Amino acid sequence: QAAACSSSLGSDAALRPALGRGVAQSIARPRLPQPRMQRQSFVLFLLACASGAVDGSSLLRQGALCPPASVIKLPIGKNANNQTIWSKPFTFQTGAGQPIGRNDVAEAQICGPGKFYFSPTSCMRMKYQPDIFTQSKSEVTTQCKVVTLDRAKTAGLGCIFVEC
Repeated sequence: QAAACSSSLGSDAALRPALGRGVAQSIARPRLPQPRMQRQSFVLFLLACASGAVDGSSLLRQGALCPPASVIKLPIGKNANNQTIWSKPFTFQTGAGQPIGRNDVAEAQICGPGKFYFSPTSCMRMKYQPDIFTQSKSEVTTQCKVVTLDRAKTAGLGCIFVEC
C-alpha cells in the first residue's frame, strides 16, 4: 500500500495543472468516499442555514415550549427609594433565545419553572459559559426571584433563554 501511495504521488498526472486554476490548487488530493445520505444531509443543513430556517437559538430547543409564567425581567433603572424597576417580561413560548446586548446588567428576575440561561455571548453561542439558574415545576409555578449574574456583570449580557 505504501508503494502504491508513493507511486501515485510521483506521477505527473497528479501534478498537472487543471485548466483555469493555479498550480497550488491543481495538485490532486485524495478524495475519501462519502456516503450519499451524509452528503445529502449536509447539503440540506447548509441550505437551511443559508435560508434562515435554522439559527443557533433553535438548536437549543430540547424540551417543551415554555408556559407563559416562565419569564425573565431585566433591570431598567431605580426609583426614588433605590428599588429596582423591572422591564416588561421576556417570554419564551417560541423556544428561541432573545438577543439583549447590554453591558449594565448585574441581576435579573426569573419567574416560573425552567432552566434560565444568561449568556455573555450571542444567541448562536448561548451555551458557552452562561449564568444558569434552574427552578423545577415542583418548586415554583409563577413565583419570581432575583438572581445575581456574575458572568454577565463582568462580560455583558448577550442573550437570554429559558429551557422548559
